[in-house]
Amino acid sequence: FDASVSWWFSLVDHPEITLSTILGWLFWAPAWLMGVPSEDCEEIGKLIAIKTILNEFVAYQELLTLMDEGAIQKRSFVIATYALCGF
Repeated sequence: FDASVSWWFSLVDHPEITLSTILGWLFWAPAWLMGVPSEDCEEIGKLIAIKTILNEFVAYQELLTLMDEGAIQKRSFVIATYALCGF
């Protein structure tokens, strides 16, 4: 589904916009309200969206990938770990 959204946006010269990107923007504010640093809010927002749409196991795999790549701060990692818990 992510590829089809990207295809639609490629028609207007924005192929980098995917469903994950849109949901990352949508969940940016809740991530910020949880205390995530603003530079990591979009990535953590994507993780929250993945947890909501798929499940927390997929989101945790993505979280580990982000942490291994150094794409997010340690504080964001800790907050996302608690945010992705399925309570």
